[in-house]
Order: sequence, then structure tokens, then C-alpha cells
Amino acid sequence: MFEVEALKRVREWAPATAFVTVPSIYHYDDQEHAIIMSDCGCNSMTLKEYLQTGKCSPETGSKIGKQVGDFMGRLHAWGTSTDVCAFFNGNQEAKAMYSWAYYGRLLSTFDQVEIELEEEKRALEQIVEESSQAIMDATSTVRRLFL
Repeated sequence: MFEVEALKRVREWAPATAFVTVPSIYHYDDQEHAIIMSDCGCNSMTLKEYLQTGKCSPETGSKIGKQVGDFMGRLHAWGTSTDVCAFFNGNQEAKAMYSWAYYGRLLSTFDQVEIELEEEKRALEQIVEESSQAIMDATSTVRRLFL
């Protein structure tokens, strides 16, 4: 639900003629958790793939870079507004996934490397705990509330 709402809300402020935007949502089935949205088509490629083809002119590359930067700037500004954060703050599942992706796996990474000093291990555990809690408590930006 939060993902659909985010796409809809971003779509509302993005100009209709925007070069960089998000997919349009045509239908969301909240029972099956299925989204029907616009697609670039089966022959589309990612930006990375396009740039790797060598067919991107400097002018096109400059336009893409400027437009992506503009979009990200607008998205960041939008994502720090109080009303947006208030709505997305309810997305505890996303916060938990974000926390796990960045910190939840950190300790297991060091299982393969022997930490000889118990003090270092405790410090690492404390960093993981504090950082994970900071994510769960975040309310000031959608970036921290929504994956």
C-alpha cells in the first residue's frame, strides 16, 4: 500500500512532460497485493545498459544526468515535508527491511572473520543496535521511512 501511495503522490507533482518520472498506477488489488502499472516494454533496457552500448551522445548523457539530478532533488525535498513523513511513518515493515539490509546482516559478516577482542565485538553489536533503532525511530524523511 505504501509503495502504491508513494508512486501516486510522486506522479502528482511530477510534470506530465517530465523526462524522468515514476510509473503510472492503473490498479492496485489490496487483497492480492498486486499492482498493475505502466511499463517500458519487453525490449527496454536499463540506463546502465544504455550507457554501456556506447550509443549515448554527450548531449543525451548531459540531459539524462541533469533530469535525474532534478528529479532526485525534487524527490528529496518532497520526502522531507511533514505531511508526507507523517503518512509514510506508518510503514514499519519498510523500516525493518531497511534496518536489516544495512545493519541486520553486519554481525554475521564478521562471523567468518575472527574478532579476537571481545571489546571490538561488543562495540560492533552496539553500533548495529543503535543504528537499527535510529532507522526504526526516524520520522524526518521518507528516505528513511520508505524503501
